[in-house]
Amino acid sequence: MISVLDDGLFNVVSIDGSRRKVGLREVLVNAHKYSDLCGRTPTGRLALLRLCVAFLEDIYRPKTIEDRMDLLESCRFSKDRIEAYCADCEAGGPVFYLDDQKRPFMQMPYDAVLDERAEKPAAAIFMDVPSGNAHAHTDHRRMEEVIADASEALEGILETYLFCTAGTQGPSSVNNTPPMYCVLRGRTLFETLVLNMVAADELANNIPFGEGCVPWRREMVIQPKESVPVISFLEALTWQPRRITLTFDEDHLVHRVYLQAGRNFVGDERWRDPWVPYQKRKDGSDGSIKPRLGRQLWRDAGNILLAKKNGSIEPVPIANAEYVWRDIPNGILPIEGIGLITDQASVLGLTHEVLRIPEVLVQDDLRVGWFGKWIEMAEEMYSVSTKIIATEYSQTVARFVGEHFLGQMRNEIFGASLERLISVTDAEEMTEAQRAFGDALLRALRDSLRDKLENSGSSVTNMKRQNAAEGKTMGYCIRRLKEEGMR
Repeated sequence: MISVLDDGLFNVVSIDGSRRKVGLREVLVNAHKYSDLCGRTPTGRLALLRLCVAFLEDIYRPKTIEDRMDLLESCRFSKDRIEAYCADCEAGGPVFYLDDQKRPFMQMPYDAVLDERAEKPAAAIFMDVPSGNAHAHTDHRRMEEVIADASEALEGILETYLFCTAGTQGPSSVNNTPPMYCVLRGRTLFETLVLNMVAADELANNIPFGEGCVPWRREMVIQPKESVPVISFLEALTWQPRRITLTFDEDHLVHRVYLQAGRNFVGDERWRDPWVPYQKRKDGSDGSIKPRLGRQLWRDAGNILLAKKNGSIEPVPIANAEYVWRDIPNGILPIEGIGLITDQASVLGLTHEVLRIPEVLVQDDLRVGWFGKWIEMAEEMYSVSTKIIATEYSQTVARFVGEHFLGQMRNEIFGASLERLISVTDAEEMTEAQRAFGDALLRALRDSLRDKLENSGSSVTNMKRQNAAEGKTMGYCIRRLKEEGMR
């Protein structure tokens, strides 16, 4: 039997950088000795992290933000509490075996009536191998050639639950189209887990916490495409939008799985995922920020950090970090963003980035407001310049200029401009910081235009096109910088 609790299904990194495989019990008990979890993919690692958080939420059931603060200050999880919880879960029989015939962990037992026609290759539970509409991959094996061990299979089903899209296989994940997930990275795995837990009083819209509402705590038969109108926090953390059964051969490897539509979350508009940033739509409703192809996370940093100010919702770990994490290393919040880029049922790519945001920026509405404004200005100049260049040249040339400009602006916004912003002490210094940013933006735009357009040819005709594009773009930029008091 393959035990999720005791067999080496989780890859962890020790503080000294060495790696080892351990069971979930040891992951939690010794989380303070590890720096991180590892996964096959960033999305798989996030799914494993979410499983660990779900366990801890049901073990500790924090009611207030102070409970999380106290837990973080304890510096480790209680072994006795974890052991008691596991024993209580299995009081009526085993629930932590991945290959159990009656209650396989995070799966459904095989049912000939429901599952007979749902058999598929193991590749079907992985986002990064050839399967269905998963085009964004570098693995060129045929689906039938993909084989998974127990560790890979566990990660695969969790990743499928968290990131699956609506399509022929069934309903989408609990958050519908996969959004951008933002979590904090602590110095140890213990810190990371506690920082990304959520207390009952931190949940939006009075969503019930759902004590005990996790798959290993209750017997439940998932009917394909069954509609579920309401949801609790713990249900959402462990949501199963697919009905999956792993089939292990004698070699303890998975060649085939049974996979089909699972639970379909159809209502309860109160639900807001604590790890997801939301921004206001034009109609006043909250829309989750989605990852987009070719768009890095830093371009949405303003929306993520400004959520509280503009009436939307920022990820709970980020919003409450200053209250829970009293000892933020060097005053810098490491924010990790992970998202799967999709189009309908197709998987197009992956975005994964770590932003390091000064704590003082998060605490100051004025500073974060200007920070967001700088990103907006960079976005505006990018949009305007690429449209002008595409008219004079081509979409390809416009993209080259735009990408060079965005690269320059990322370095500026998160470098010199950010340093000036967090060090200002009065209105005069803020004005100087604004103008310094405007000068840097103007230089970045001019350098990007000249660097790329001059390489497109030196004919008279081309020089005229270059001058026209540069004149229109720089003229617009200078006007807008003056309007915003940045010049």
